[in-house]
Amino acid sequence: MELYYQQERNADFFNVCERIRRETDGYISVACIARKAVYCKAELFYLPAREIARIIRFKSKFEISSSAKIELYREIETRAKLMNEGGNMSCETVARIIEIQPAPRFYITEARAISLYYELLKKNKNAISNRNRFYNRVFGI
Repeated sequence: MELYYQQERNADFFNVCERIRRETDGYISVACIARKAVYCKAELFYLPAREIARIIRFKSKFEISSSAKIELYREIETRAKLMNEGGNMSCETVARIIEIQPAPRFYITEARAISLYYELLKKNKNAISNRNRFYNRVFGI
């Protein structure tokens, strides 16, 4: 499975992490922030309709090792069943609807969430540092 909306997912995940950090009184570790963020509502499933359709069509015929991926597949299958109880919609139509719906959580493992948040913090810190250097050079601030 390929993540087509990785940049969007990462930006959304970072924003959720930062919201958790701002809303927390006192110290909270990066690991704790990332673990909490994983279970927050996500803007999307971050999968294209064709990948969602593949999940719906083949149901549980995939060999999946990640618990987060198992939950993702189950959520998509559940939504597809509820949407198409009458059987009058094509798999592709159901997939296109699911593609734009929010997801109940970020479907990444806690371990990956922690390392991702560290990566995003570092990247964001570099972006802020570069922006500050630019303003110092251009405006003498």
